[in-house]
Amino acid sequence: IDFYQLSRELNELGTLGRELVEYSNYTQFRAFLIELMNGKTASMTCDHALKYMKADKNNSDCDTDKLGKLHKQFTEEFDIYLKTYMLSDQVTGLVDDIKALRGSFSCPISIDQIRDRIPKLLAGIFALWSILGSRSHYQQTGKAAFIMKPHPIQVLAVFRLLGLDMATGFLATLFKKLER
Repeated sequence: IDFYQLSRELNELGTLGRELVEYSNYTQFRAFLIELMNGKTASMTCDHALKYMKADKNNSDCDTDKLGKLHKQFTEEFDIYLKTYMLSDQVTGLVDDIKALRGSFSCPISIDQIRDRIPKLLAGIFALWSILGSRSHYQQTGKAAFIMKPHPIQVLAVFRLLGLDMATGFLATLFKKLER
């Protein structure tokens, strides 16, 4: 049975078919659901999100240029990790990279050093999540549409929460307190 084709046909049958595919816990439908989610969220790119953030008056402290550069760095690293490990049976090299990056955050450290390292660390974490969650579907089909990827808004939100776009963000303040 081709479960991918079955999930497509069930989804097209109507509400009951869609509910069966989308809300069941059948792992056989996972590839279709990943493709469906990627298709639904593809229209909101990083550039769109940054444009909306810039226009929002509640984000007056938001440096969208910094966020754009951080996201670009994240995407480049994420793509390298996927290219390197998606078809591999082992992810120990990726896990070792993540551990090494985590270990590189020791005091004293500047906000610029943090900004340089966080996108790569996040790229490694998200790549590991993507690979573990979608490697088997990708290996079976070779279709990039079956790869789970973080949405640009999720990545930008993490950067904002950490204050990487601000001179005195959360991490900068935290590391200054740890230095004392």
